[in-house]
Amino acid sequence: HQGEKRLKENSLKLIKQVDPVDLRILLSATHAVFASFQAFWNQVRTTIQYGRDHVEKENVQRYMEYGLETNFWIKFRPYLQCRSTRRIGPEIGGAKSWCNSEYFQRAEPHHFFSGGSGFDYVYESIIYTWIPNARIVTADCFMNREEVARSTGWKEDKFVFKERCLTGDVRGDVPKGLEDKFVTFTQLLNECKRKYGIDSFNAVKVNIEASELYSVKCVVK
Repeated sequence: HQGEKRLKENSLKLIKQVDPVDLRILLSATHAVFASFQAFWNQVRTTIQYGRDHVEKENVQRYMEYGLETNFWIKFRPYLQCRSTRRIGPEIGGAKSWCNSEYFQRAEPHHFFSGGSGFDYVYESIIYTWIPNARIVTADCFMNREEVARSTGWKEDKFVFKERCLTGDVRGDVPKGLEDKFVTFTQLLNECKRKYGIDSFNAVKVNIEASELYSVKCVVK
């Protein structure tokens, strides 16, 4: 709550300096900022608690009333809100909603993770347009690394493709014969750290057919 403290101190200083005619405007703006602080932290608390409830084993059946995909989109997703949302990619086939994109450009991110590709690399292309020196790790166990390398033309020093798929530890949903290609997010991150020196990601995009929440449960926890 350091931000609220600084806002209060600065507001009190301005109140002493501002023209009485503008005092109402200043107080109204200050109130709006305080309200946004409170709304943000309420959203964070609710989202984290609701997300935790969804990934605990004892709650799985209770939250699966409408099926996994419907449950995620209707019950959990409304709690994820953005100050601004930027649409990227083509409107037909592959469009993404980027939450608070101004943060990434301001924070100068470098490492990105993309879970699931389906031979569509629009997301990665846009990242390179915004951040030319970005290093992206894309994982998809249903794609061939050599074919991906030929189609994209990106070198491994900026684009790492892993023949891996993400899974959680709540459900036994790994297809037979592909057990060695499914890893948890933590296992994949450890592999990236060991082989490529990447120990964290500035942004994580996961598009794996409604299994996102279970696959990144370690982030929620």
